Amino acid sequence: NIWFSRVLPRFNEQLYDSHELFSALSKPLFFMLDHCESHNIHKLRTWMRKILDHTSQKPKI
Repeated sequence: NIWFSRVLPRFNEQLYDSHELFSALSKPLFFMLDHCESHNIHKLRTWMRKILDHTSQKPKI
């Protein structure tokens, strides 16, 4: 699947620490999660955890 062979590795390389983009990245990542085969779900675990941790943090003032 192209999502896991090309897209996710690019996300990992280039966007992993781009916290300001997490809200924009969540849509394609949740799309991937919704449409992937069960053996690929674990590949999204780290991203889902990062996004959920980021959304649950209190805003910095």
